[in-house]
Formats: sequence, structure tokens, C-alpha cells
Amino acid sequence: MLDVGKMIKELRMKKDISQEDLANALSVNRATIANYESGRRALTIDKLEELLAVLDTSLADFFNSNNLEKNESKPQELRKIPILSDVSAGYGEEALEEATHWIKLPTSIARNATFGTFVAGDSMEPKINDGDLLLVQDTPQLDSGEIGIFLLNEKVYCKRFHYNPITKEMVLKSLNTNYDPIYIAKDDDFRIVGKVVGIYDYTV
Repeated sequence: MLDVGKMIKELRMKKDISQEDLANALSVNRATIANYESGRRALTIDKLEELLAVLDTSLADFFNSNNLEKNESKPQELRKIPILSDVSAGYGEEALEEATHWIKLPTSIARNATFGTFVAGDSMEPKINDGDLLLVQDTPQLDSGEIGIFLLNEKVYCKRFHYNPITKEMVLKSLNTNYDPIYIAKDDDFRIVGKVVGIYDYTV
């Protein structure tokens, strides 16, 4: 499991940049940088990319450096998958866009994944947390009870899929009981994007 906060700190120190200087470049306070590095505060992929730009490092180089391999006792085959825009695990944010970033992960982790996407929100806690990297298999069908990525009226959601074969009712449910189920109406523009086949927590 990647400790992104620690990786940021190591990279910042390698570049000989103080927390204060990094904070000023990002127009945040030093405590925010400290929280990023300690893991108390997660970054979205956009914010991480902005931070890395100040450190003159690309997102791909950051994730595909020896951070993935240095803790392995023996070399592992890596698989390259695209990273798509953030997915909402709350009330929905935006449709999946074309991939602009790629990441290499051990094949044992990303074997069945077609793409990865970061989740935003807490509606799927405790299983899926804000900032987790979801590994998704592109498939147009899901069995009832499986967790997937869905496009509903131009919004993207991560939810558990429920289908009643008798009534033909489809429902998207959160794991967090503070969120109401989403019932799919006949006139809704609804599509199953894919099945969540893995969760890669990069914030811990």
C-alpha cells in the first residue's frame, strides 16, 4: 500500500523545498501541507497534480517511481491502466472523461481492471473511503449486490447495484446509511459503466 503523504514529504525534501515554500506556491497554509504529508488530509488527483507540478514531477513519475517496487522482495510484473476523472461516492460530480494519466500497478492487484478512478465522498464508507483509487472492469452488466460505477443523467456514481427481477426495479444503494437509495426511473439516462474489482487506498 502506498503512503502518498510520506512520498510527498520525501520528494519535497529531495527538492530542498520547505513546507512553507510549498504552501505559498499552492496558496495554502503550512498546516495543510503538514496534513497532506501525515495522511490526515487526502488529496484529490487534481490537487495532487498541482502539488507535484510545484515539485517539478509528473503524476506518472510520482506513482511509477521505485515507490511501487522498492518494498517488493522480488520483481513483479506491472500492468499499466488509465486513470479517469474523479468519481463521486456522494451525490455525483461529473461524467467520466478521457484518460489523461496512467499508472502502473502490480498485475496481482490490477489483473482484471480496465481503468482506475479516484472516489470523492463518504457514501460508500466504511468499505470505500474518500480518496481511494477504484480499479474498475469495463462491463455493461452487474449481478445484484455488486459494487459498480454508474452513469445516471450525466452524473457518475459509485454504488451497490440492486435489481429486482420480478418488478424490474433497479436501485443504487450506498453503504453509508446516511444516504438515501437512488431509484432508477424509466425515463432516466442510465448506464452501467463497470464493476469495481479492487480498491487501492493510496492515502494511508
